[in-house]
Amino acid sequence: MRVYVLSKIKFDQLMKENEITDENVEKKDQMILISIVDTDKFSKYGEHYFKEDHENVINLSFDDCEHDNEASPTQKNKTKAFSEEQAEKLFNFIKKHKDKKTCVVHCIAGISRSAGIATFINNYCGGNWEEFKRTNPQICPNAHVHRMLNHAKYNDLNIK
Repeated sequence: MRVYVLSKIKFDQLMKENEITDENVEKKDQMILISIVDTDKFSKYGEHYFKEDHENVINLSFDDCEHDNEASPTQKNKTKAFSEEQAEKLFNFIKKHKDKKTCVVHCIAGISRSAGIATFINNYCGGNWEEFKRTNPQICPNAHVHRMLNHAKYNDLNIK
């Protein structure tokens, strides 16, 4: 699977340029889309491009922090960290779609939260690290997000 990390602005632009909407996104059946926005609903970046989850789309809201109520580079108000429940939900989504050709992940800047998820996906799906890094040179993966997804994967292995 090829994994791309984008900023919210670039993600929204890509969807508009390709005329991908809530009405037709499921026709893009070889692609999965992961959207991350801040929990601050009043932020100009607080809304997802897709109004709801779809078979190949998952919308998540969490902040760029390791613990709840901690400082975040993208938000000044109370923050909410990536949770265990979100990690399990996202891991199951990734596991279900691991044979797709393309994954596009975005957060506000396309640097930290989305990179934590994308790095996990690239590793989980056996992607080439050098190609992934060349495609996404701006990334600095959020360690908490990556750790939580690895924990969800470990829990899944122990359940079976």
